[in-house]
Amino acid sequence: MKNILILKATKDICGNEVNLIQNHCELLGMTVYSNDIQSEVSLRQTIQDYSTRNINFDYLYLCTHGSTESFLVNLGGNDEHVRWSKFAELICETGVLNDETILLLACCKGGFFQVATDILACCSKINFVCGVKWNVRPWDLTTGFVVFIHNIENKDAEPGYAAQKASLATDYTFVCYDRDEIVNHPQYEHRKYNLFLELGWIDTNGAWIETDPKIKENVGF
Repeated sequence: MKNILILKATKDICGNEVNLIQNHCELLGMTVYSNDIQSEVSLRQTIQDYSTRNINFDYLYLCTHGSTESFLVNLGGNDEHVRWSKFAELICETGVLNDETILLLACCKGGFFQVATDILACCSKINFVCGVKWNVRPWDLTTGFVVFIHNIENKDAEPGYAAQKASLATDYTFVCYDRDEIVNHPQYEHRKYNLFLELGWIDTNGAWIETDPKIKENVGF
């Protein structure tokens, strides 16, 4: 039996749409876990709690507003923007991901190459990042991901093909980035270098200078 973790980070788009995802996953025989995320601290505590309980996930579904750099958390009353790199770092170091975990980004811009690169670069344990490339409405996001999950679980489709089916169902471009493909892309190393330099993990020569061993382990440096 597979597990999916649904993380709700915003108050205006994570209502009935999330219920649809939950009900469909339960129909497919999955165990569904769901949490409201009120801050970055809340996110860390939630993930750590699952780690303590030895619960690992096959899917992680994040419902939020996104940009190329970060996503919004505002359930706690204040707007807080969490960088994709920080998100990847948090979920990676706690060990809650199964080997083939698929990360589903239910937000605008979640299908951008830079978003996937930032996540994959900061967590070597994530192999798939899926999202949509355009500004979309909540019901389009949900419909696309229902189709995506259905094709993976019910038809044993490969993630890239399942994303194509989601695109056909919604007329928006859904993509699923595969680590094996992305790490060989010439733009990946360029973005990875700039990101690690910005985060203070490497020097201008590319040498590792971050002292936290967990971060070094996360990125597989």
